[in-house]
Amino acid sequence: MPRHTSQAEYYRAHRRAFERALKTGVTPAEAQAEIEHEARIARCQDDRRRLMSKFAKPTAIMGPQDEDRGEPWMMRD
Repeated sequence: MPRHTSQAEYYRAHRRAFERALKTGVTPAEAQAEIEHEARIARCQDDRRRLMSKFAKPTAIMGPQDEDRGEPWMMRD
């Protein structure tokens, strides 16, 4: 269970879990576990997105290549 910095934060988390438990028909402990699991998945997706953007393919800076112009490289002279 996560540590809360204040009582207000503790009661907000408890309320979210309790309302989720009432809506889904599970116990508050199970609802809290689901909330923590969803938060963990969101963090993993954020990490994956950040990692994929770090290793994204660079955009092409050069102009058209020889294949695009239809000229073989040896006949350019």
